[in-house]
Amino acid sequence: MLGSIGLATLGTIATDHTKSLTGKGQGQLSALTGGYHLSYVVAAAFVAVGIVAALKVLRPPVGTVQEVEEEQESVAFEGELAREVLAA
Repeated sequence: MLGSIGLATLGTIATDHTKSLTGKGQGQLSALTGGYHLSYVVAAAFVAVGIVAALKVLRPPVGTVQEVEEEQESVAFEGELAREVLAA
């Protein structure tokens, strides 16, 4: 649903800018190119904001990887200790 809203917004931006450029005396093809150019710039800006937001929000908590590694080492040590006890 959000994709369709975004596409409609970009289409509206392109159309309005094309009409504005045509009203200022530019040719049809040049105005259409200008309208799509502005729409692509706006889309690229939204993508950049989305990437920054994803990097901020989806960052793993600090220390999580280290805690998992320590837990794995502890389990491995306990396994070795259990084997030594059983072997004795």
